[in-house]
Amino acid sequence: MVDKIVIAEGDKSYLVKHVMEDNKVMLLKSYKYLCYRIGDIANRGLNVSVR
Repeated sequence: MVDKIVIAEGDKSYLVKHVMEDNKVMLLKSYKYLCYRIGDIANRGLNVSVR
């Protein structure tokens, strides 16, 4: 279930017109890291490698 949430919600951070500017100031860094960590935890539960 968690993996489905990560897949469904993870790309929403890129649905803005000013992605490049936001990335330069690391506006969504904590959100992206959170999505990465949740995905990592979900994949460990499924015994699938993230990398």
